[in-house]
Amino acid sequence: MKGKIRIGHVAKYFGISKQTLIYYDQIDLLKPSYSEDNLYRYYTYDDTDKLELILMLKDSGLDLKSIKGYLSSPSHASGLQLLNQQKEELKIKLHQIEKTIKVLDNRIDYMSYYQEIEHYEDIQIIKKPMRTMFKVDIDHTQREPYDAAMLQLKILLDDHPSLYGAVYSKFCVIKSIESVLFEEAHYLSVFDFVTEEISDEHMTVLPSQNYICCHHHGPFYTSYITYKKMFEYMKKHDLEPDGNAIEVPLVDVWAAKSELDYITEIQIPVKQKR
Repeated sequence: MKGKIRIGHVAKYFGISKQTLIYYDQIDLLKPSYSEDNLYRYYTYDDTDKLELILMLKDSGLDLKSIKGYLSSPSHASGLQLLNQQKEELKIKLHQIEKTIKVLDNRIDYMSYYQEIEHYEDIQIIKKPMRTMFKVDIDHTQREPYDAAMLQLKILLDDHPSLYGAVYSKFCVIKSIESVLFEEAHYLSVFDFVTEEISDEHMTVLPSQNYICCHHHGPFYTSYITYKKMFEYMKKHDLEPDGNAIEVPLVDVWAAKSELDYITEIQIPVKQKR
C-alpha cells in the first residue's frame, strides 16, 4: 500500500472530516485515485497536494464551484491571475479585520477606564487637561443633520488609520450653551477625543481649564434636568459658562439594557463671575 493513504488519515492530517472528503468525491472536486471493492478509498500524494490547493483557495474565500472550474483546466497564467485576485481580496478582508480589532481595543480601553474612574452623583469642579478632539460640525440644513455628521465623522476617521477606532464607539457631542439655558438641545458638533494630533481641519485642541461635571443618568433627551441642576450650582458659586457644553457617554448600548441605564458625563467649562 505504499503511496496509498486512507481517507481517515487524510482527514486527520488536514483537520477536516471524512464527510468533507466524501462530499468532494461526490461533486467530482477531488476523487481518490484508488478504490477497492467500492468500500475503501485511497489517496495518493498527488491527491493530497491537490487537496491542499483546494483548501487554500477555499480559505482565501473562493467557493467550491469556482475552485472546481479552475481545476478543470489549470494553467500557469490562470493560476497566477487567480492567486493575485484572491490575495487582493484577502488584503481587503485583513484591513477590515484590523479595523474591527482597533474598534474592540478602543471599546475595551474605554470600558476599562469607566471601571477605574471615580463615580459621583453630585456636581464637581474638575480641571481637565489639554485635550485634542477630532470633530465634525453639524449642518442643520440637512434632512438628518445629526446622523449625517456622525456618518461623516466615521468616514473621516476611517481615512486616518492612526486615529481609527471610533466606529461603533463612544462619539461625544458639543451642545450650544445658549440652547441648554432654555432647556433645548441644539447640537453643534460630534467628535471623539484622540491621543494623536495630525494636520487636519477637523482637529481641535481644548485648553486645560476648569469644568463643572456631573453624571447624567437616563436617556439623552432628559439631560435638561441635569443641566438645570448644574446651572443652579453655577449661580450658587458665582460661576458662569466659559464655552459650550460637552457630553461624553460613559455607559451606553454596549453596557446598558435600555436608555434608562445610560450614564453621560456632562462637562461645562466655567470661570468666576467678575
